Amino acid sequence: MGSIVSKFLVYFHEWKSQQVSDSSILSLKEYLNICSLENIKNLKPSNLKICCGNQSADMDSVMSVVIYSYYNYLYNAKVILPVINIPREDLKLRKDILNLLEKVGINKDTETKKSPLIFIEDIKQLKKVSKCTVDAILVDHNEPQGVAIDTIDKVIGIIDHHEDTNSYDKELIESLGNPLIIKTCGSCTSLITNYWMPKLQSTKVNSTVLKLGLAAVLLDTSNFKSKVESPDLEALVYYKNALSATFDFKFFFKELKSDKSDLEGFDMFDLLRKDFKLFEFSGYRIGMASLGESMESFIGKFGVDSIKEACNKYYRLNSMDILLLLTSYSDSKKNHKRQIIFYSGENVELETKIVSAIKEDLELVELNDIHELSAYQQNKDTASRKQIAPIVGKALGNI
Repeated sequence: MGSIVSKFLVYFHEWKSQQVSDSSILSLKEYLNICSLENIKNLKPSNLKICCGNQSADMDSVMSVVIYSYYNYLYNAKVILPVINIPREDLKLRKDILNLLEKVGINKDTETKKSPLIFIEDIKQLKKVSKCTVDAILVDHNEPQGVAIDTIDKVIGIIDHHEDTNSYDKELIESLGNPLIIKTCGSCTSLITNYWMPKLQSTKVNSTVLKLGLAAVLLDTSNFKSKVESPDLEALVYYKNALSATFDFKFFFKELKSDKSDLEGFDMFDLLRKDFKLFEFSGYRIGMASLGESMESFIGKFGVDSIKEACNKYYRLNSMDILLLLTSYSDSKKNHKRQIIFYSGENVELETKIVSAIKEDLELVELNDIHELSAYQQNKDTASRKQIAPIVGKALGNI
């Protein structure tokens, strides 16, 4: 049993000597292939270092994991495994991510033996079998979430753009010389790009890899038109310098947006899992599922009974106290709108208290037209899950 870093280096040099490559720089595809779960199992490590994304596993979170891990290896030849913080089977719900990976030559087949991608359930199982410890760099969040809570032993670094939970050991992270960056911006990949690019000045980073970071910030800022902050503009300079002058940002964004909004073949249960986060506030388990259409649209597609059935199934599967469905969409006049739908099972009293506490902050107005569900129009349409979660957390702390 030993450190994964030392064992990996030996394995890598043996593997690399057998390959035919046009470049001395390890490509992203090569890196992910030799970081695969099957290879890691064979190394039988006593300690794993991982880079873990948040449990929504959207484009920003997944690409943050991939590029941080890869840039770290290019810089110091040390391995931090890229880990996606959702069940393996749920990646198929993220067509934008799968299609982008395929375009850059990464096998998007999520079957364990064929996929170069690692998921949090894999690390949990590996830890159980090998009795190894797990240290983590967190990206796109600053406190372990979901299955990762019981899997990660130590947080050794953070790059994030969400509200600071102050739940980490600052002295430990700084003593290790690892990043502790929590700053507001459109995309976490912007912070990662800005952290690594100056360190990799002498390394020619393939423009294909930079496109992964660009994809995330394009989606999160609607092609640099919304929620853009200075770190995003700083990262944009790196992207523009690396990509050809003829690269069409607008077309790339449209492709990504189209793939993300493609819900063909999904039922309501799939959609609840597609972009979900589970929070624990003051002992309460609160789930929040982000949805890209209005509730009226979903009722038209699936019917109220199917929606209730899906909510009940997911609610019980995750042992939630309250499930919130957060819709974000454009109305017939192209105006941006948001709604919040509550599913509380038997916890109606708790739901009533939460609604009362957050109603003013989020400007909630009850939707009487959807009387079968506990639905509200959210007139403060600038507040996404990133802002709603701490508001709900604060409310629960005062109940």
